[in-house]
Amino acid sequence: MDIRAALFERLIDELPLHLLWSHLITCLKQNVDSKGLKDSSALHTTSSIIPKRIPQAISELKVLHQLLSADLRLRLDFHKLENLYVVSFALRHQLSRLSLWLLQGLSKLPYESASMLEAKLALGDFERNCLEQLWDRQQNDFILSISALGIHLVSHPQKLCRAFDAYDIDLCHRERNSELYCPLHQDESWWSQLSPQSSTQARMFAFYNDVDHLQTYNEDDLASMLKKFWQYYQSHHTDPLQIQSALTQFGLADRQDLTARGYDGLRRLYLQLCHETHPDRGGSSQEFLKLKEAYQLLRSLLDQS
Repeated sequence: MDIRAALFERLIDELPLHLLWSHLITCLKQNVDSKGLKDSSALHTTSSIIPKRIPQAISELKVLHQLLSADLRLRLDFHKLENLYVVSFALRHQLSRLSLWLLQGLSKLPYESASMLEAKLALGDFERNCLEQLWDRQQNDFILSISALGIHLVSHPQKLCRAFDAYDIDLCHRERNSELYCPLHQDESWWSQLSPQSSTQARMFAFYNDVDHLQTYNEDDLASMLKKFWQYYQSHHTDPLQIQSALTQFGLADRQDLTARGYDGLRRLYLQLCHETHPDRGGSSQEFLKLKEAYQLLRSLLDQS
């Protein structure tokens, strides 16, 4: 067994569905109590990564901190992207199964479809018994979703369509009849088959549910994806005034002027300004640090373009 597979199995042992579900419900109740609200669907946040109103997210890092043993947390080297990937994959694999468990309680699908859902869920006897002890009629009011912001647990009437995606689909208020989804969202049955119309959420659950995908990316792939993510994140979280200040500091009119100069032109401006602001040449350390930060910001803007 390779290192990834061994770590994955250890993580799955420490993230059983019944403990994960209990913890999510506890987190949800704490959020509701702190806001003085009765309904989780009333908790919303706005993000520039996901530019719409969505239910408040439960932090994946906090879930991992609470559920993973201190021994495992100490042994894991979180500076290694490969370890971070396996930890994230293991948690999201279990969340995909937990989503199936929530859907299973509502399912009135034909035998073949129900069997497929059951096979994807793949409950062992111990897990099944533990989950049965937690069974609560109210649990079928919940829809589980994941996004870059964390885990979303949304209260939604049982008779309504179960489609929800923090990226693509607001909570659907159409009746679902005997199926899990309304006619508009039939492509969300990710455990059966994905289609070009399937949402980001459906594709994420399908990806993380398949353990073979644990080996999809190598260390270089992960580093490249992480770099792209932070470039995207920074582009959506940088204060426009900060960008304008950096442009002005380099004598640039706007981002179009920056793009026209390119990396080489920007570097020439940077070296010229370094010559003027360096502490050894009469400048201050604070000025020099601000120049360096402005240079890094402008380089990141060029990366995005």
